[in-house]
Amino acid sequence: MKLKTAVDYQTGRIMATDIVKNDNGQASLMAFDEGATIAVHKAPGDALVQVLEGDVVFVVEGEKRELTEGDYFTMSVGMVHEVYAVKRSKVLLTLIKTDVCGCSEKDKAQAEELLPEA
Repeated sequence: MKLKTAVDYQTGRIMATDIVKNDNGQASLMAFDEGATIAVHKAPGDALVQVLEGDVVFVVEGEKRELTEGDYFTMSVGMVHEVYAVKRSKVLLTLIKTDVCGCSEKDKAQAEELLPEA
């Protein structure tokens, strides 16, 4: 099976499927419809994000990162971030879990200022 075909797009939604998941972490494939967003939150573990298809914007700790197919980056546990799909996109998230609480309203406001309009 090809990784990109493990989850299909759905209009107006973010679809996800776990490729592998256990108490220590997971690898999840996400299919973002154009304009879909994930609200500001903190990384619950160390993460590797890989863009398999499309264009996405991540705002991580106040820094805007525009990613296209083949791009990747890492985040440490607790990093405040959010996601915006510029066009239909598939992203593989590999996460090594640790415990982290939510983020503040100030963190949310700062990150939201950097995202494109939906």
